[in-house]
Amino acid sequence: MEVARRITHLEYSLRLSNRENRRLSVTDPLTTAHNRRYLMKYLPRELARAQRYNRPLSVLCCDIDGFKQVNDRLGHAAGDRVLQEFVVRATQCIRETSDWLARSGGDEFVIVMPETNLEGANTVAHKLRRILMNPPIVIHERPVKVTVSIGVTALETRRDLSNTAPLDLLRAADLALYTSKRSGKDQVTAALAGCS
Repeated sequence: MEVARRITHLEYSLRLSNRENRRLSVTDPLTTAHNRRYLMKYLPRELARAQRYNRPLSVLCCDIDGFKQVNDRLGHAAGDRVLQEFVVRATQCIRETSDWLARSGGDEFVIVMPETNLEGANTVAHKLRRILMNPPIVIHERPVKVTVSIGVTALETRRDLSNTAPLDLLRAADLALYTSKRSGKDQVTAALAGCS
């Protein structure tokens, strides 16, 4: 009996360890947001679900403005704090049960919003832009004003949902993001993805 108990306990511990390893493999260790691996695995699933049920799907690409200057001027610990605070504030703007956020690299994040049209995603993007700026992030006991540029895109029609690949959806959001950057930063640019 004792041997059976030990085996059962070891199997349970192994299952817990495997579950934790899977979670860590799709989590950004600094911000605790999902990472790029998660994004590339689950965005196609979200798109497939949107196609199946003919529901809109929106994506926001976010880039923290002047992030390199924060690192250069205040140090990498300050930059880390900005990234962590971005995730905290972005999480306050999205629906906990369906929307999700992934750090796609450096100071760039992607927010995926199932069952959200362009207008709704644009509203969330503007809210996020405002909430990141006010109140300023406190670093080394000093308030630091941080802004974000955001590109918003959505698939709304059955045709666009069925004719757009996940990478095309990301590319459309990224193009909108670059328009925000070129327009002076601290901007939101929204454009439908797809071919309609």
